[in-house]
Amino acid sequence: MTNKVKITYSSYTNGDLRADTVKVGNDWGCDFYKNGEFIKNELYKGHSESYAEEDRKSTRLNSSHRC
Repeated sequence: MTNKVKITYSSYTNGDLRADTVKVGNDWGCDFYKNGEFIKNELYKGHSESYAEEDRKSTRLNSSHRC
């Protein structure tokens, strides 16, 4: 079993919501927070950093669908 390190590359905050673009091993994804509390992680296996960035950015346009 390999231990994968999570690296945060960028963050976006909208009021009490935050979305971070992260990389875990070779997979890009997003971590979602509300009021500083972790809500969930989504990994997009086989997708690029730009794909994860676009999902993170969509959070600011329609943040209610995440939390």
